[in-house]
Amino acid sequence: MAIQWGSWAGTSPRRMRVGVDYTSVPAPKSSDTAVTVRATIYVGVQYGVNDQNNSLSWSGTLGSGSGSRPFNLSSNSSRSLHSLSRAVPVSTSPTTVSVTAQLSGVEYVGATARVTATATIPAKPQNPPGQPGAVTMTRISDTSHKISWGASSGSVTRYRLEIYNASTGGWGLLGHTTATAWTTGTTKPNSGYRARVRAEGPGGVSAYTTQATVAYTTPAAPTGVSAGRSGSSIVVSWTDRSPFNDQFKVYASASGGAYTLLATVPNTGTYTHSSPDPTKVWRYQVESVRQASTSGVGVQLTSARATSNEVRLLSPPLAPTLVTPVGSVLDPAKGPVTFVWTHRTADSSKQTAYELQYRVDGGAWVPFSGTTASSRALDLADTGEYEWQVRTKGAHAAFGPWSTVGWFTAADSPVVSITEPVDGAVLTGNRVTARWTPDIQTGAQQLRFVAELQDEAGATLQRAVEEDPVAASRAFSYNLLDNATYQVVVTVTDTNGLVSEPATVTFTTSFLLPAPPTLTASWSDSGASVALVPTASPGETFAWTGAAHASTSTRTVGGKTVTNRATNPSFESDSVPVGGVRSDAWAAGGTWSLYVTGEGYGYGLSPYGENPYGL
Repeated sequence: MAIQWGSWAGTSPRRMRVGVDYTSVPAPKSSDTAVTVRATIYVGVQYGVNDQNNSLSWSGTLGSGSGSRPFNLSSNSSRSLHSLSRAVPVSTSPTTVSVTAQLSGVEYVGATARVTATATIPAKPQNPPGQPGAVTMTRISDTSHKISWGASSGSVTRYRLEIYNASTGGWGLLGHTTATAWTTGTTKPNSGYRARVRAEGPGGVSAYTTQATVAYTTPAAPTGVSAGRSGSSIVVSWTDRSPFNDQFKVYASASGGAYTLLATVPNTGTYTHSSPDPTKVWRYQVESVRQASTSGVGVQLTSARATSNEVRLLSPPLAPTLVTPVGSVLDPAKGPVTFVWTHRTADSSKQTAYELQYRVDGGAWVPFSGTTASSRALDLADTGEYEWQVRTKGAHAAFGPWSTVGWFTAADSPVVSITEPVDGAVLTGNRVTARWTPDIQTGAQQLRFVAELQDEAGATLQRAVEEDPVAASRAFSYNLLDNATYQVVVTVTDTNGLVSEPATVTFTTSFLLPAPPTLTASWSDSGASVALVPTASPGETFAWTGAAHASTSTRTVGGKTVTNRATNPSFESDSVPVGGVRSDAWAAGGTWSLYVTGEGYGYGLSPYGENPYGL
């Protein structure tokens, strides 16, 4: 180390100073109780000095003493005067050593030089704390356990506690503590846990001490416990829901009595109860168990019990449950009626036979029979109120009781006839209105109708669906094309829920298209644009050729026969009926009128057309 010098003493150039050099300050080992520190006292001069009688004294950690130390030094030089050494105790904290030296009696200088020098011994390194003692886990509940361990030797700042969850795998930190016990509230049922602890201190960390055995929690109860007959025995089966149990306990109850332990079985999913009393009704319970010897907590861990169905070894079945048809209305003409039921076993045996019977309007029962099927399709010839019932047989020789009586109504579906347009009609306009007549069985009425306008290929162009008990027509807004083929299809549903077969008529169209419009162009200087204004063509007009009060009249135009749409126009009077319109020209639009040439007057009322010839 470098010399630690004190201040100069004396008057320049007759000056001197003393210093201390710590030549050895070793770092202690963890096993050391002391280390030897060495130091040397020096003198330095500004101008050459030869002194043979002086007084040097020293004191401090390395001891004290005094004496004369002659020296002969040239200018600006130094030399050692005295060496010190001593064993200094060490600890886990740094240790400071100090030496104070004083030199006087040097006649040439005539002053006293002093110095106090220090050095630091590093702290003694500490050993890690010892490994904690045995770790144990004491059960409080499935969700709470107390973990304890033996204290570590050495300097311990705290303990680190970790826990292993057998359900998820891997270690997780529980926490740190200065105590030697910890109560955790993080455990869960149907799992296993193991704790480990290490000590931490200034000297490092210890090795972990791990719990010797896994501490288990209550296993999950089995599920799906069922019992079924197998010859003269009953097989009990279940699903294991815990990987941490090591056995199951099976309990039995005879005819509603208390459950008693029947068997303890290893981790299997079945148990056979051999030859139980066939006169009893048997029910079973199963629980999942972790034995005390393997639970890791010193007590047996037992799940809740799961209960099976009842089993009779041999007995007739219960009355079946009717599924369909029950309380419904159906049309037997549309196909077989399927009767469906559910076999209700009393001894876990499956259906081996059945008997079915029905009657119409309180008449004689009509019987049918079969084997394992739980349905029967029958063709019914009559309409009316039907009653039906079923009984079944299992492994027992006797049939069970008849089911309750189910009923349903067999009725004819409604029939619909389209009255307009008639099949094969030729329409001279571009709109069509469908009209129909429903034929519905007495006691029911129309509930809804579906009317469709279709093209020749059967694609729907417009569809109307309404719930209306009296509606028998539908005006379609679709614009029909000239010389095209269309279909109207109507179905009706009655209040019994029966639907008619679709009624269909086909018709075609044939009408003259309106004349092309007139297009007028006008130039705008300000806008530098042309405005195009279309004007509808008034069409051709023709003189009336019919007689007064006559029916529909026709006329040949361009090789075609056109029919006057107005019916029975009147010309013999110049009076105008209330609401009528007198006209000698085609109305501009929106008014029904007739055009009359020459003398006489004409009028028209709705539903006449603006163009009475349909042009």
